[in-house]
Amino acid sequence: MHTSPKKKETFVMKKIMVSFVVLISVFLLASCGTSPSAPAVVPTHHPAATTAPGTPTTQPASPVPFKVVSIEMRVSPSSLAGMSCNSSVTFTYTVTFHVAPNSHGGTIQFMYTTNNGRSSTKSSVTASAGTTTMTYTFTSSGVLSPDHTFPGIAEVITTSPNQVNSLQVKPAGRCS
Repeated sequence: MHTSPKKKETFVMKKIMVSFVVLISVFLLASCGTSPSAPAVVPTHHPAATTAPGTPTTQPASPVPFKVVSIEMRVSPSSLAGMSCNSSVTFTYTVTFHVAPNSHGGTIQFMYTTNNGRSSTKSSVTASAGTTTMTYTFTSSGVLSPDHTFPGIAEVITTSPNQVNSLQVKPAGRCS
């Protein structure tokens, strides 16, 4: 069966659009959780595989240097739609540090800002050996500004063991 290049291109575009919609849905569902008011650190461990007796096993890989591979960050609420200007609100930021797999663990030192870098707060989390993700949560409270300066742009920058910048996040929309 022979299909025209135009039909193949249309099919590929449809696949890309469906993949994009699924990805957005996953992010939206992931952001629907409770928001603790105090910073929290949650290590994620991946247990070693087990085998039945008599089954050959492979030797674990040698530990790799401890480093942050990437940072994800999200804010809740994610939109200002329907919020009144001059009203008090608290935003919860959840940061996920992705660490190189099979590392020996260590301390991640970082700074975060919620006002586009005009000020920052230093903090750290400690990852044990084998941990691949660490989660850190912080909040920012204030009054929604009619000039839309609060909330500001938030970002996380690691300073140790290596430097990695998160994407900048800010709730969408404007207060009314």
